[in-house]
Amino acid sequence: MAMPLPPVRQNAATNPPTAPTEKSDQSFKVLFDCAPDAMFLASSETGVIEDANHAATRLILRPLDELVGMHFTGLHPPEMVAKTRQHFETHLKQAMDAGELQPIEHYALRADGTVVPVEVMATILDFGQQKRLLGIFRDISKRRQLEGELRDAERRQLSREIEFQRTELEKTNTTLAMMLDHARKVETDIKERVVANIRHVLLPVIEVLQQQKLPPEAATLVTLLVNSLRELAHPLASHLDSPLLGLTPREMQFALLIREGKTTKDIMDILSLSFQTVQSHRNNLRKKLGIRNKKINLQTYLKSGFPPESGAS
Repeated sequence: MAMPLPPVRQNAATNPPTAPTEKSDQSFKVLFDCAPDAMFLASSETGVIEDANHAATRLILRPLDELVGMHFTGLHPPEMVAKTRQHFETHLKQAMDAGELQPIEHYALRADGTVVPVEVMATILDFGQQKRLLGIFRDISKRRQLEGELRDAERRQLSREIEFQRTELEKTNTTLAMMLDHARKVETDIKERVVANIRHVLLPVIEVLQQQKLPPEAATLVTLLVNSLRELAHPLASHLDSPLLGLTPREMQFALLIREGKTTKDIMDILSLSFQTVQSHRNNLRKKLGIRNKKINLQTYLKSGFPPESGAS
């Protein structure tokens, strides 16, 4: 308001017709004084406040005689003068363009030094030969408080949702842990059943078979079968995870015979194979077990559960 105002277009939108009668002036004064929002009338040339309503005195905490004569920038914190003038220019442009006035959030300065968040609208009123600036201040303290409470409530709700998701995740993890534990127990139970069947069903039957008069080759194979089943039935069964599982049935047969101390000639006789075939199987077996060209005794390796490199080739 301290700055000169640009000329206002003379049209019905920016300058609504006013009847220059005493009755209309009284009506405006009644509406002005009874308005729930703070209103200020200031000179459009100097920016000095000429009148204010009752709501304005309550908002600023100043009597009317103190408000009259103040510059409009005194209604706002001094550090916000530049922003106040910017808002003023924005409202002027809206009024001149006959556009819809948009409220702008700002702060009002009270007599006690406190600031109040307000929503400000301003327009130009034509009083015959005089033009005045009408500023309307709406206290939005409660709205700001409600918005803050709403944000706090949303943050609390978000925190509750995050806590709920965390709790659900913990429950899911607990459930998965229980399922894994159950699976391990089932696996252990299956192993125990297999071991029990081997010890109490298969081995007794085979031991009866051993008591029969069998050909030497068949007796040897039965002995290998008994020894293999006994090792399989061992509670630890460490060899079940060994490279032996990657052998073919024929190679496994060779491994069992070698582990039992059978010589190349013994294996030739038992399996009716040539010397070259037995040697070929030996080489393939060492290759699959990862000990080819290493100074490791094959029989010792098979009997000892794959010990460190030692012994003769």
